[in-house]
Amino acid sequence: MEPSTFNLKQSVDNYIGFIKNQGSITNSDAAELSAHLYDATDSLINRGLSEEEAFIIACKRLGNEDVLTQEYSKVNASVKMNGIWAYLIIGFNLCYSLPSLFLLCVGMFYLTVYTIYSSSIESTLIVTIFHLLVTFFVFYIARKKNEISQFIEKQVQYNTLRIVCLSFIPFFLPLLLILIPGLRFTKRALASP
Repeated sequence: MEPSTFNLKQSVDNYIGFIKNQGSITNSDAAELSAHLYDATDSLINRGLSEEEAFIIACKRLGNEDVLTQEYSKVNASVKMNGIWAYLIIGFNLCYSLPSLFLLCVGMFYLTVYTIYSSSIESTLIVTIFHLLVTFFVFYIARKKNEISQFIEKQVQYNTLRIVCLSFIPFFLPLLLILIPGLRFTKRALASP
């Protein structure tokens, strides 16, 4: 008989994680479900079942994941709604403020390059290299879109309020750029014709 590769903790986390991914349970609900699974599994192991068999039976007794998800969504309707609002706010901030901030930074970069180098070969080379780097960066981001979306989803699940607050940072960065004393020349240069 070969040794079992069953991992009880991983199995419980997967079972609870499936329900949690549906967006219907709170952290305290997840802890309570985990405790029930561990207790039921331990009870069955004490009766002579293997860890894997005990876990399977404990899951059957606890209930189907889909049914549990539906029941918890009735009780915790606000949990799913909070997630939807978080995604809407983060999406708006990413689609509106990040491009605005990017264009502001590009404008400041152009202003700095053309202020220092005027219309010379150096300025043309610097701007061309900058455009190539931006193109590679956009290509890199496009290739990593799945990892980025999974990261954002995980952050929304575990730290909804924090990630929503962090998504507002690009709105306030232009204000900080204007308020920093060393960057006052950009305000004067933009104001002059």
